[in-house]
Amino acid sequence: MNKYFIWPESTFVKAIFNWPFITSSTKIESDLHKMFPSGYPVLCSSGRSSIYLIMRHLKKTRSDFVGVFPYASHCVIDAISRLTTPCFGIESKNCDLRVIYHQWGYVQETKIENSSIDDCVDSLYKKGRKLFPSGSKYEIWSLPKILGTSSGGILWCKNKLDAEKLKVLRDKNGSSFFQWILRLISKKKSFLYNYWNGGECHAGKLSLLQTSEIHSSLKKWDEILTDRLIKFNLLWKFAVDGLKKPTDRFPCIIPIKFNKSLFELIKSDFPSGTRMMEKIETDNSSKMVKVIPIPIHQGIDLEWLKKINRFLTKIG
Repeated sequence: MNKYFIWPESTFVKAIFNWPFITSSTKIESDLHKMFPSGYPVLCSSGRSSIYLIMRHLKKTRSDFVGVFPYASHCVIDAISRLTTPCFGIESKNCDLRVIYHQWGYVQETKIENSSIDDCVDSLYKKGRKLFPSGSKYEIWSLPKILGTSSGGILWCKNKLDAEKLKVLRDKNGSSFFQWILRLISKKKSFLYNYWNGGECHAGKLSLLQTSEIHSSLKKWDEILTDRLIKFNLLWKFAVDGLKKPTDRFPCIIPIKFNKSLFELIKSDFPSGTRMMEKIETDNSSKMVKVIPIPIHQGIDLEWLKKINRFLTKIG
């Protein structure tokens, strides 16, 4: 029986055997800039290490408050709290610096007054589309959540000089090779995950084995996007009300309003269960909605999604 998750899963074999694609971080950054010329990419070990790197670059300290979105994951809170103080709730929107999560690939806020970091960790863009949806100076991607790699985060900068300074900071942390090995082995020896998790924020430049996997996966961008569009169009009509239909980036899931019958149908295949989604209203207020996040990424069998489509169509 298949087990499906919100994001694609990496495998040990896929992570290791990419010798024909060995390349440098610089080459990957150059290729990404050609794909998305509105930003300057910095290849990092992960999304969380990207957040930590920004905090260092901005010289933030414990006395600085950083606004955090509702239901933020422990990795985001951990990365922020290494140097600064996370701020939650209503007051988070008044912070000078905020992390804005465009949840699962759906743009949450645009044209905000305060500075921000666009957390687009699971957004799959069409090539050439404009980055920085909230008007921020920085945007973060997680390649495991987008491409299904075993490591890699992209820290996008609006300013080229910022990107160059951030690369210097990244390289001062040394290599992330040992951290990567810990993560791979932790898939078999779960207790090692805690060691990887504790040190990941400080990981430095990626090894050639890591960049080879990322380079191989980037070559499949168009294939992954085509697959995503097919699945997106199959289930979009069942998405929660009031959600703006994406046109230039595509999510990893379709959020469907909680339905007990649907939940019972898929629970054996989809152990992630229900989630809370933040919906931004027209007056810029927000509310939380309980949804079933149906994954539509490249690791999901199309026939499983067709079964869900038939079920939802039948029950109206």
